[in-house]
Amino acid sequence: MHRRKRSVSATLHRMVDAVTPSGYHSSGSAIGPPPMQVQGALIVEDCIKWLETHRGVEEEGIFRISGEKLTIDSIAIRYAKGEKVSLEQICEGKHHDVAGLLKQFLREMKDPLLGFEFYDKWMAAYQAPEEAQVQQFQNVIEQLPNWNRSILKRLMGYAHEVSLHSQQNKMESSNLAIVFAPTLLRGRTDDARSVLNDDRRGVIQFMIEQYATLFMEPQEPDPVLLAQQLESLREQVAKQQHIFAQELLADQMDLQRAEELLDAMHKRMRDIDKEQQTINESLVQLAEMEAQVYNYFMQFNSV
Repeated sequence: MHRRKRSVSATLHRMVDAVTPSGYHSSGSAIGPPPMQVQGALIVEDCIKWLETHRGVEEEGIFRISGEKLTIDSIAIRYAKGEKVSLEQICEGKHHDVAGLLKQFLREMKDPLLGFEFYDKWMAAYQAPEEAQVQQFQNVIEQLPNWNRSILKRLMGYAHEVSLHSQQNKMESSNLAIVFAPTLLRGRTDDARSVLNDDRRGVIQFMIEQYATLFMEPQEPDPVLLAQQLESLREQVAKQQHIFAQELLADQMDLQRAEELLDAMHKRMRDIDKEQQTINESLVQLAEMEAQVYNYFMQFNSV
């Protein structure tokens, strides 16, 4: 039994070393045989895909409760040998075994997923002022090798989904950070005290909670959707133009009526002016007649 255990451990370490980038190019690409990196990515994807399919987010204590060690080791060996592994056939209903396989792979990586060389940058990003934290984290994420960045994005995305169901699974972002921080973020000279560093847990918790902001990349526009939006916009414009034309016609009719009323008013004012002139002329004639009558009266009295 002891010999089998040593053999499993040695095989696991060979598997982890094979898929772990052993250094970093300045271009951001991890050093290591691409097929082995693909194998490592396959383990991560298979585990998360299985958990997604089988509602792992609803499993209480997911990632916190340990799985069956012998089962996890036997599956890991099959991956290490390059065999085609079907978790559907092996792990039916065993959420904690699949979660344990994922954690073991990440834990046994020679270089942690977040990289020894970036440890101080992660700490600085977490300790940055609140208004600068997102940008600082994004800067470090962009500097990671492509392989590491891809795995980190997938892992944080699922951890974020798990945290959204914390009322059911009892795994809030802080609990997940406790589980993953010692695995993902390590210094070259770790000791027992540094492993429990609150800032390490803070780094992981921040990435889980801010996943959408940190990792979501702008998507290429869907040409079909764009065409539909354009057609809808054209219909809206045509509708607005029709409404505007109707309103303009109504305004023109109102203006025409107003002009007709104004013309009628002007005509009436001219008529009033004429009538006033006639009245004035009549008043003058009346005054002249009054003067004549007065003269006749005076002449009559003098006789």
